[in-house]
Amino acid sequence: MAVFPGRRALLLLLAACLASGWAPQHSAAKHPRRLLGVRGVEAPNPPTSKARRTRARPPMLTQWTAPRGSAAEDADGGYLETLTKKVQQSLLANSLEIQVPGPGAKREGAFFEGGKRRPRALPINADLLNWRAKRALRRGQLREARELWRRCVDVDRYDGRAYIALSRDLEFRKRDAAGAGALLSEALKLDPSNAYVRQAYAVLLERRGRRDDALAELKLAVDYDPGHGASWVAMARLLTRDVRDAPLPLNGRDQRRRGRDDEDWLEGANWNSLAEGPRRGDLARVEEARRCYAKALEAQPRSYFALSAFGDLEARLGNVEEARHLLNASCAANPRNAGSWVAWAQLEERRGLGLPRARELYEVARRAHRSNTRVFTAWAAAEARAGNATGATKLLAMATRAGGLSPGGCRDGNVYATLGDVLQRDLLDCDRAADAFRRAVAVDRAHAPAYYKWATMEARRGDLELASDLLQQGIWGCSGVARPDDMAKLHRAKGELEANATLALKQDAWMHPDDAAALTDDDLLPAAPWDKAADGARASFRKALDASANAATFAAWARFEANLGEADRARALLEDGIRTCAGDPKIWREYVAFEQRTRGDRGADYAKARARGNFRGRAQPSAAR
Repeated sequence: MAVFPGRRALLLLLAACLASGWAPQHSAAKHPRRLLGVRGVEAPNPPTSKARRTRARPPMLTQWTAPRGSAAEDADGGYLETLTKKVQQSLLANSLEIQVPGPGAKREGAFFEGGKRRPRALPINADLLNWRAKRALRRGQLREARELWRRCVDVDRYDGRAYIALSRDLEFRKRDAAGAGALLSEALKLDPSNAYVRQAYAVLLERRGRRDDALAELKLAVDYDPGHGASWVAMARLLTRDVRDAPLPLNGRDQRRRGRDDEDWLEGANWNSLAEGPRRGDLARVEEARRCYAKALEAQPRSYFALSAFGDLEARLGNVEEARHLLNASCAANPRNAGSWVAWAQLEERRGLGLPRARELYEVARRAHRSNTRVFTAWAAAEARAGNATGATKLLAMATRAGGLSPGGCRDGNVYATLGDVLQRDLLDCDRAADAFRRAVAVDRAHAPAYYKWATMEARRGDLELASDLLQQGIWGCSGVARPDDMAKLHRAKGELEANATLALKQDAWMHPDDAAALTDDDLLPAAPWDKAADGARASFRKALDASANAATFAAWARFEANLGEADRARALLEDGIRTCAGDPKIWREYVAFEQRTRGDRGADYAKARARGNFRGRAQPSAAR
C-alpha cells in the first residue's frame, strides 16, 4: 500500500526545493497556487484528452524556471523569502494546536496530558442512530430501539443520549433501577462534565427517595455547565417538592381547615401550602429555588418549562399576579405546550378569576394539543370539584378517544383512574367505578393511585379480602417503578386493613373468653391469637416508613398500637413522628388525641403547648407536669 506524505512534509519539501533552486514545469508556473498544494484549487481550463496525447512543448524561460543566479531570480528573491516565512508560520501554528488546549479541553481527558487522542466517530453517525432509535420506540419496536442505542454507545461511548435512553428503559420497562443507576454512573465516569447525564442521574435518585444525593448531583451539574437551564429547574423543583406535591389552595381558607376553628393551637402549621402557613425553613428553600429559576431564565430566557414551573411556585405562594405573568410568558414562548395552559387554568380556577376563565384556558389547551389526555383529566377534575360530575364524565369519555391513533387506544391509566374516582365519589356508581379502575390497571399495571383508590372503595363496600388482594397486586406491580410516596400509601393501606383485622380478632376473643382461654393455653399456643396478625400489620407499617417517612404512617401505626393496648410503643412512635415530620399537623393532632385518651386534659394541654411552641417558634416545655 502506498503511503502519501502529509501536508506538513510536502510544505517542507517544497521550501527546501525552492531554496535549492528547483524549478517546476510550465503548467505549474502558470498556476503558482498549485505549488502550495491547496485543496480545491483547479486549473481554469483543464486540458482535454486530445491535448494530453500531444507532445509536451519545451519549458519556457520564466522567473520560475530561470537559472540560479540570473537576474530573474534576483528580482523575485523577496517572493521566495515571503513564501518561506509563511511555511514556517503554518508549521508553528499547527504545532501549537496540539500543545495548547482549546475551549473543550476539560472534556478531552488525558489527551492534553500527553496521551494519544482517542478516535471518535463523526457526530452525524450518533445523531442518525439516536433518531432511528426514537422512531423505532414510537412505533413500539422496543428490541430494535435497544439495539440501536447499544450501537450508538459502541460508535461513540461519550454520547450521553444513548445512556439516558437505556437507563430509562431499564428503570421503567425492565424495573431495574439499580441497573439504570449503574449505567448512568458509568457514563459519568467517562465524561463527568456532561450535565445532561448528571441531571438524569439526579432525577433517578430523587425518584428512589435519595433527595440529598440528588441535590448534590444537580449542584455538580450546574458547576460543570452553568448554562444548563434544565439542571437549575430540576434543583428548584427538588427544593420545593413538598409544596409542589400539594394541591393549589383555594381562595380564602382551604376547605380542609373548615370546621376546625377550635384548634387554635395549630395556628401557623404547614398545611402543605406555603401560602397558608410558611415556616422559616420553607421560606429559605423558596428563596433558593427562586435564585435557581433566575439562573435558568438567564441561561435560556424563553424556556417555557422554566417559566411554567416558576409560575406554579408563585401560585402556591399566593402571588397570583406574578404567577399569571410567568404563565402567560410560558404560553407565549410555546403556544403548543398544553402543560402551560393547564397550569394557568388551574391558577385561575383556584386563586384567580374562577372556573369560567379556567374553561376558556382549558379549551385553548385542547386546541393546542388535541391528543393530550392530561388536558381532559385536569378539566374533568375541575368540573367535578364544581359539582358538575356529568360534565366531568363526558370530558373523560373524550379523553379515552383522544388517544385513539396510538396502538391499543388510550394508554393513559390516569384517565380511567380519574373516571373511577368521579363515578364512586360524586355519582356513587361503584360498579362502573370498579370497571374504570380495572381498565386503569390493565393499561398501566404500575399505576399505584388506581390500585389505592380501587382498594379503598372495596374496603368501604365491605369486601376486605378483595381490597387486600388489590393492595398486594399494587405492591407487586409498582415495586421499583412507582414513586416512594405512592408505595408508602399502598403499604400503609395494607397495614391498616391488617390492623383492623387484628383488632376485630382481639374483640372477638374478649366476647368469647372461654375460647380465648383455650387458645392461650401454654400447651397449645404460648402467645395471644392476634399476635401473628399484629406482626403482619407492623411489618406493613414499617415498609411504608422505609419507602417514605410521612406523618400519616406514624399516626396510623401509633393509633393501632394504642388501640391494641401498647401505650408505650404508641408514644415512642409519636415522638419519632414529631422528630421526623414536625411541620405536619397530622402528627400533632394524633399526639394531642393520644394524650387526651391516656393522661386526660392535663396531658392534652401539654401536647397543645408543644405544638404551639413548635409552630410559633417558642421554646417547648421540658416535661409534663
